[in-house]
Amino acid sequence: FVITFGAVVITLGAVVITLGAVVITFGAVIITLASVVVTLASVVVTLASVVITLDAIVVPPSPQGEAVFNRLHWQADLAGG
Repeated sequence: FVITFGAVVITLGAVVITLGAVVITFGAVIITLASVVVTLASVVVTLASVVITLDAIVVPPSPQGEAVFNRLHWQADLAGG
């Protein structure tokens, strides 16, 4: 009986260790996914800043150009853009 009990304890120990390994693996996967999300977010931020910079370059710094630019933006806002 003692031997059987010992075997059960060892088996349970192995199961616990396996579960621990699975949890650690899942944790690593979640961390990897989180880092991917962070990377994507930084890419989006970079693209946004590039667009803003291009916006500033493309729009001529004249009152007329500014008015056209503002009107276009206003129309885009009305259209839900």
